[in-house]
Amino acid sequence: MPQYKLCYFNLRGWAEPARQLFKLAHVEFEDVRIENGTPEWEALKPKTPFGQLPFLTVDGFEIPQSAAILRYLGRKFGYAGKTPEEEAWVDAIVDQFKDFVTPLRQIIMAQRGGDAAEIQRVKTEVFEPARDGFFKILNGILEKSQSGFLVGNSVTWADLVIADIITTMEKLGVFDVAAEGNKKLVQFREKVNAIPEIKEHNETRPDSVRQDEKKITIGVCSYLYLRMAEYKFYYFNGRGLGDVSRQLFALSGTKFEDVRIEQADWPAQKAKMPFGQMPVLELKSSGLQIPQSMAIARYLANKFGYAGKTPEEAALADALIDQFKDFYTEIKPYYYGKLGAMQTDTEVEKTKTLIPARDKFLAILVKFLKSSNSGFLFSGGLTYADLMICDNMRSLIGWWPEYLNGFPEIKAWYDKVDSIPEIRKHLDSHEDKGF
Repeated sequence: MPQYKLCYFNLRGWAEPARQLFKLAHVEFEDVRIENGTPEWEALKPKTPFGQLPFLTVDGFEIPQSAAILRYLGRKFGYAGKTPEEEAWVDAIVDQFKDFVTPLRQIIMAQRGGDAAEIQRVKTEVFEPARDGFFKILNGILEKSQSGFLVGNSVTWADLVIADIITTMEKLGVFDVAAEGNKKLVQFREKVNAIPEIKEHNETRPDSVRQDEKKITIGVCSYLYLRMAEYKFYYFNGRGLGDVSRQLFALSGTKFEDVRIEQADWPAQKAKMPFGQMPVLELKSSGLQIPQSMAIARYLANKFGYAGKTPEEAALADALIDQFKDFYTEIKPYYYGKLGAMQTDTEVEKTKTLIPARDKFLAILVKFLKSSNSGFLFSGGLTYADLMICDNMRSLIGWWPEYLNGFPEIKAWYDKVDSIPEIRKHLDSHEDKGF
């Protein structure tokens, strides 16, 4: 039996669903709780894999990032979904939740600031539209569910995440349990919390609110599934967060219908998509549609053998993707300014946001490359993590050719990935319209 140690702050936060998974599986683990802002945490921080919590130790092997931990345990204990398609939908739901948390955090921070006008502005312009959209998606899923859970016929780690955030929102005063439109969500939470192991755990845990300022990053790790299928991939006519899925098709030699939608045609297509956004992967044989870019990429990576050669490599690939998403969020003022989606001074933001975020993120990648004997991020070979991070770098290098100066290991790795024949052929066959 492996020895597990989960290290997190002394609150529910982003480690709580992992604790619940241990309880559901009746697996013993060491629950190490650190007080935030203490000398103990400051001493531990530089020793953690990514300089943050939580991290899980399995017989001495460290896995960082809450999402990577959840998916690793979900797969180990049987709470990740019963099929690869269910696993992908679990991932998509939690990724959609992650999209919602950014506006949730904004209203919380506005409330803390105490400026009534700013609170009203954020509430009206940012929070309420995001909340209503997110709840509409959840209610739609629950309307179709025959089990009362979000995916399939039994509880998954997605149920644990969503049920716990509903409790957090209630405690923060931004979820009205009495509202007519929230009845299904309240019933769903009650169903999850009535599971005997969850009920026992919740009744004995410290009642602390989720740490709302912790960055939320959710991803997926599912197992290889060999059933043949025909694919239809919907995305804009550019690279974006969807091109890694196209690259995975190219690497595996799998034919797919590449539906590229121009911006002018998008409004007419939006309502047809599961979450009202793209990319979306459709399995022609069943008509099943899988939303969310990371859910799709991980589903295909597992199908085609690019998710990591072992469960531990897969978990770390997931963790690196989550860390990449943290980096992507940090550099938005620069990145979106370059894309014309935000009005920012990109030269100022390059110094203020891009360079510090780059230095921190690339230092993490260097550690992985030095411990790998394959020239890729993991010794087992190329993974979708290599593809995703390198594809983002293509845009950054295009805007700032000196982006990788001072990082020779990263430059060699980037060139190695960029020169893979299938990747090069795919990129050369389409006009580069950006990440």
